[in-house]
Amino acid sequence: MRSGRFWSRGSLWALVVFLGGCSGGGSSVSTPSGPPPSGAVLYVATGGAGGISAYSIDGGTGTLTAVAGSPFAAPASFSGSLAASSSLVFAADGLSSTFAALRIDPVTGALSAVSGSPFHTGGGALSAMAVDPQGRFLYAPDSGTNIQVFAIAQGMPTPITGSPFFFPGVHGDAIAIHPSGKFLYTINDNGNAVTIFQVSSSTGAVSNPTSSPPTGTGSDALALDPSGQFAYVPNRDSFDVSAYTINTQTGALIAVNGSPFPLGGSPHAIVVTPSGRFAYIARDADNLVSGFAIDSGTGALTPVPGSPFATPQGPVALSVDPSGNFLYVANDAVNNVGAFRIDSRSGSLTAIAGSPFPTGQSPSQMLSLVP
Repeated sequence: MRSGRFWSRGSLWALVVFLGGCSGGGSSVSTPSGPPPSGAVLYVATGGAGGISAYSIDGGTGTLTAVAGSPFAAPASFSGSLAASSSLVFAADGLSSTFAALRIDPVTGALSAVSGSPFHTGGGALSAMAVDPQGRFLYAPDSGTNIQVFAIAQGMPTPITGSPFFFPGVHGDAIAIHPSGKFLYTINDNGNAVTIFQVSSSTGAVSNPTSSPPTGTGSDALALDPSGQFAYVPNRDSFDVSAYTINTQTGALIAVNGSPFPLGGSPHAIVVTPSGRFAYIARDADNLVSGFAIDSGTGALTPVPGSPFATPQGPVALSVDPSGNFLYVANDAVNNVGAFRIDSRSGSLTAIAGSPFPTGQSPSQMLSLVP
C-alpha cells in the first residue's frame, strides 16, 4: 500500500552493511561521504527486519550514496507504507496496530526514532499513510474501516479529537491528500471506486464521504497531480488507468474523456512528477514502467516516446526526486532500485550509470525529499 504523496515541501531513500548479501544484479552503493550532494534523500522500506534504508541523491547524475548509519530500524513489510513531512518519516508494516516516527537529520538525511516510537494507532493495522501539505496531520486508513488522524506539527504523533473516524464499508488500500489540504482520497481494490472525504482546515477531522465514478478493477494505487487538477488510478486487474478531473470546490472526481487509458502487465504503482507533466506506472507482471505525458488542460494521458521501459524483476514502487530529474523503481523480486533520468521535454527514461542499486530484502515502498 502506498501513499499518494511521494515528495513534500521538505522533500515521498541505502544499505551499507549487508549489500553484498543481496540477490540480483547491480553495482555496489557508494560509501558515505558527508551531506547529500543535491540535498535530496531517497528512503526505501524493505521487508523482514530490513527497516528503512537511506540514500543521498547526486543532483547531477542521480546516483545513490548510502547515508551513514543506514539502514534505520523501523517496522516494514510488503504490505506496509511510508509517509513524510519536512522533518519526520513515518513507517507502518501493515500487519500490526503500531507505526514508527523517525526524525530526519537536516544535514545528512539520517533517521532517529522519536521519543515514544513506535506508537499505537488505537485501531487496526495501517494500510496506507499520507501527510497533509502543511505538515500538520498524518492520515492513515486502517483495517477496521477507520481513518486515523494524528497531529504531528510538534513532532509527537497525537490522535486528534474524534480519531479514529469510523466509516462502515470504506477501506483504504491507498490514500492521497489534495494540495489544498481540503480533500482526502482513498481507494480499495475491492470497491472499484475512489472515496472522497472533506477535511477540516482547523482540526484535521475528516467527514462526508462520497464516491467517484467507477474505476477499473483491482485498484490499489492513487496519485494526484501537484496542481490538484487531476487524479489517476492504475487498475491492476483490468490493465488500464482511470483518469479524473478534480472539482477544486467540492473535491468531486469527473472521468476524463477517453478514460480508462489502456495499459498492460498488472499496473501496481503510480507517481506524477513535481512539474505535473508526466506520470509513470509500474507493471509488475511484465517488469515494465509505462510513461505518460499529461495534457495540462484535460488530464488525458499520451504515452511518452519509448514507453514502456524495461526494469529488473518485480517493480512495485516508484519515486521521483524533488527536482523531477530522476525516477526510482523498487524491484522486490531482485532486491534493488532502478534509477532513470527523465527527459524534461519528452518524459522518456534513460537508465543512469550504476543502475540498478542493491537494497535489502524485498524493497516495497519509497519516498524522496529534501530534509
